[in-house]
Amino acid sequence: MKQNKKEWFSGQIREYQDVMYGYAFCMLRNDSDAKDVMQDAIIKAFQKLEQLKNPDRFKPWIMSILRNCIYDLMRDRKEYEVLDHEWVMPDNNSISIEEKVDLYQAVQKLDFSYRTVIYLYYYDDRSVKEIARITGVNPATVRQRLSRARKILKELLKERN
Repeated sequence: MKQNKKEWFSGQIREYQDVMYGYAFCMLRNDSDAKDVMQDAIIKAFQKLEQLKNPDRFKPWIMSILRNCIYDLMRDRKEYEVLDHEWVMPDNNSISIEEKVDLYQAVQKLDFSYRTVIYLYYYDDRSVKEIARITGVNPATVRQRLSRARKILKELLKERN
C-alpha cells in the first residue's frame, strides 16, 4: 500500500462495488437493503483495515465482511420482505430470455446457503476455494452445496417445462 490508506481503500471499493452490490442484491433481493449492507460492510472494513495482512486478498476479505453484514440483517429481521427488482444475468447468448428468467426465478427459490454458492460460483466466477473463504465453510461443503443446488435447480426447471 504505497498510497495513503484512504486512497488505496477507496480504489479497492470502486473496483469491487459492482460485485459487492450484485452479491448483496442476490442474497437480499432488495435494492435499498443491498446498498445498506454494502455501506455497513465498507465502514466496518475501513475500521478494520489494519487487520488485512495481505492487500492482494482484499476482495475475499471485503466479501466476507459483506456476507456477515447480510447475515446480521437477515438475523435481525423476523420476517424478511422480498421485493422483486431488476436482475442482470450474465451474458449468455446460448439461452433465450425466457430460459434466463426461468433460471433466475429458480435460483431465487433456493435456500440462502445454496443461492450464495450458486451466485458466487456462476455469477461472480469464484473458485470453490474462494467461496469457502468467503462463506466460512470448508471446500468440501461448498462442493456439496453446489451439487445439491444444481440438482434442485434441475428439478425446479423440469417442473417449469
